[in-house]
Amino acid sequence: MFIVIGLGNPGPQYENTPHNVGFLAVDAFGKENNFPDFRLIKKYNTATSQSEMAGQKVILAKPQTFMNESGDAVKKLMAKSRLEDTNTNLIVVHDDVVFPLGQIKIVKKRGANHHKGIESIMSALGHRDFIRIRIGTNKELKKSLDLKDFVLSKFALQDKIELTASLQKTTKAIETIITDGIDKAMTKFNK
Repeated sequence: MFIVIGLGNPGPQYENTPHNVGFLAVDAFGKENNFPDFRLIKKYNTATSQSEMAGQKVILAKPQTFMNESGDAVKKLMAKSRLEDTNTNLIVVHDDVVFPLGQIKIVKKRGANHHKGIESIMSALGHRDFIRIRIGTNKELKKSLDLKDFVLSKFALQDKIELTASLQKTTKAIETIITDGIDKAMTKFNK
């Protein structure tokens, strides 16, 4: 079983922002692989979609908490899933200002790098033993914007090409992890 968590903030004011590329990536993956529409599971405060791929059950999830409080929703979803399947693999997809827009990096068992959403998940789960797909969002920071303002600012029209490319790469990376494993995915996409 795989649970693929896309991190973001709920609400229309956060759509199309660097901080919500996790949501965008999970949506793109679901659409590409014909997953059903997401539905809100109030008990877990998470929108989910579920299907099968390569003989594995795959749950796509978008916590409907704010990014910095994602851990509680992820912990509840993981607790339910682990009761059903002790071989649950967790993949968390999120923004990362360290990398340029259009680049992705797959990591496992790594620190949070000051990402508050990842810190929240690590704190809630009590470990960092999960896969992360870090989607680069760094465009040239305007001197007038601090980091918080940057990640919550809207993507410009000229950024759409790089954003689309990174979402396509992320979709293929998730597929590769599920079908061929993390090592093959890291070799293929961590360039």
